[in-house]
Amino acid sequence: MKKNAVLLIFCLICGLFISACGSGEENDMSLLKKEFVVGKDISKGDITDFYYTYSNINYNAFYQRYRFYIEDGKKYFFHETRERQNEYGPATEDDTTKIGKVELTEEQWKDFYDLINGGTVKKREESAESGDSGPWFYIYWKDDKSKYQEYSFASYEDQKKFEEYCSGLADESAEVSAEKYPPIDASSCGNWQGFFYDVSGNYHMTIENTADGRFPVTINFSWMYSDSGGGMYTYLVDVAGTAYTDEDGVTILEGDLDDGSSAADQKIKAILTKNNDRITMIILESSNSRLTAGSKLDFTRE
Repeated sequence: MKKNAVLLIFCLICGLFISACGSGEENDMSLLKKEFVVGKDISKGDITDFYYTYSNINYNAFYQRYRFYIEDGKKYFFHETRERQNEYGPATEDDTTKIGKVELTEEQWKDFYDLINGGTVKKREESAESGDSGPWFYIYWKDDKSKYQEYSFASYEDQKKFEEYCSGLADESAEVSAEKYPPIDASSCGNWQGFFYDVSGNYHMTIENTADGRFPVTINFSWMYSDSGGGMYTYLVDVAGTAYTDEDGVTILEGDLDDGSSAADQKIKAILTKNNDRITMIILESSNSRLTAGSKLDFTRE
């Protein structure tokens, strides 16, 4: 009799558990499943949106957003970079240095899917973005129930491959306009200067005037460093190039770099934009490790 009573109670508990699994807002997901794997539980056709966000609000504030998404049946990639050099954050829309949107081909969407394939998705935590710069990853898919959206790459190497792919797409699709980057003109000619704040150093720029609207530009960069013995040494980089207005009405500087080394064919490409009494240089490409792409340098009149 006692044995039958125990058996009856056990059957009742099992029945309640089975009933719970078949009802409620998660009726089509196992209550025991804590993670979902892209490529196994989530197919390419299930994905509707994927976000990558990095946000440093400390000194030299920086923000990076990558997004892959579907809109009106078309597949898109969006990117935005914000930088606030020599200041604390957060970086705002006024600090945007690169932004763009491009429609993706089926092959490019497959490339994106292959890069996130094998990653895991778990329940989204509200505190995921607190106290950290990221990056954070969120995926939106057909059965996410508005909660299973926090994504993790299978490995750090996979994450780096994804970031490199996004960086390449961003360079190809960056929007540049004269409205966003007012060009320099004849009134910009003369001598300008600026200072590095994270290290001891400065830079000087001379813009010359010509009749054809192209401006010869020379820039001298100087950094001061201390060696292991306590002595000081100076690292110099010289730029000689020409600034011109491109088809979008933006002033582009292209020039040669000379850092005193034997390396040949060192180049730099940058945007020069004037805002009241200041000229800002936004580096697009550079052969020098200290003048990295994306860096923004401000000049004022000497």
